[in-house]
Amino acid sequence: MTSSLHDRLSRQDRTLYDGRLNPLFQAAEEAMLNAMTMATTTFGQDDHVGHAI
Repeated sequence: MTSSLHDRLSRQDRTLYDGRLNPLFQAAEEAMLNAMTMATTTFGQDDHVGHAI
């Protein structure tokens, strides 16, 4: 069974390659690490404390 040209092009357009996604994942990882390590201890209502790492 062969797929039509339209089906092949549609599938190809939706494909994202690792080369394009890698910088996105690296940026997300860096943002999470920055958020975790740069956070400070916070104090909330009813004496709740969120400790920094």
